[in-house]
Amino acid sequence: MALFDTAWMGRWQEQVNGDGVMASVGKHLTADVLFEFGDAAHVASFRKGRLVDVESELGPET
Repeated sequence: MALFDTAWMGRWQEQVNGDGVMASVGKHLTADVLFEFGDAAHVASFRKGRLVDVESELGPET
């Protein structure tokens, strides 16, 4: 199992969305954030403080 693989990112998404502070403070956060771990890249999409999507299969249209 690779570090920060798709399964790990899914668990991270659950933790972020279950955090009461993020729900309150993050309600003003809407952003797409690129995370790179070695050769693995992920785009995390936050909408109003919720992590709504983590895209791991990146290409030119991402």
